[in-house]
Amino acid sequence: MTKRHTVESVQSLKSELCQLRIESGVKPKPVSNCVADLLRFVQDHQRNDPLLCVVPDKMNPFRPKTSLQCLGRAD
Repeated sequence: MTKRHTVESVQSLKSELCQLRIESGVKPKPVSNCVADLLRFVQDHQRNDPLLCVVPDKMNPFRPKTSLQCLGRAD
């Protein structure tokens, strides 16, 4: 094993240890509670969701662009 490979390995293990310490402090929740929270959030914010409500054309960044035609002066 090269020295560089060993250093990378140690850094990787330190990173993994840090993540495991964070995860060990998280209390597990039942899926049914998480789903209920998610449904409540969606229902509370559905009025502002552009995928569920019609967005006025003036505020819609994805509307087709209109072409601009300039009329030239004929001399």
